Amino acid sequence: MDKKKSSPDKPSRFFGRRKGRTLNKQRQNALSQLSDFEIPKSLIENEDILPIYDLFPNHIKEIHLEIGFGNGDFLANSVSKHPDIGFIGAEPYLNGVSACIKKLSETNLDNHQSDNLKIWADDVRLLLPLLPDQSIDKIYILNPDPWPKTRHHKRRIVNRHNLDALWRICKPQGTILMTTDIDDLASWMATHIVNHPNFTWDIDHPSQTQIP
Repeated sequence: MDKKKSSPDKPSRFFGRRKGRTLNKQRQNALSQLSDFEIPKSLIENEDILPIYDLFPNHIKEIHLEIGFGNGDFLANSVSKHPDIGFIGAEPYLNGVSACIKKLSETNLDNHQSDNLKIWADDVRLLLPLLPDQSIDKIYILNPDPWPKTRHHKRRIVNRHNLDALWRICKPQGTILMTTDIDDLASWMATHIVNHPNFTWDIDHPSQTQIP
């Protein structure tokens, strides 16, 4: 089945928080470094599709995308441990973005060592149409917002429309790794993956859901 580009229609309104409590001086300093990690605006403005491999050095072998990286614990750790993987982290919550950049500085990464990370500090649904077909090796959705009220379930990041977009950008042997400790959300995510015609649910035992 041919992979078709996702609909270019503007996504529905973003419901999450952009900012929380006032940032302290360290967090403000960290956020001031965001431009060092952002996808260059010139590429976004001048290209219909991002030349994704141009974002990273030549030694990058794979590209991973984390959707909603929170405070960046997993992302910052992965960036330092896997210099041969290019990471794109999408997180609209600026307090989380500043926390992630601060963690990177605490690991004593210099600019050369952190050039395998790009941050999209906005709604990931605006990024997905810009990514090329079959360009992402692994996608992480780790403990997303559960939106527990039934009337808010449509806001959950895992839904048919978003899975269509993720399937388009995921390589044929690529994977989506999802975690949650909320039973209702776990059932929701599993059901949507199982019911999607292009994904295969291959988790047979709870221990397999753990991140190595």
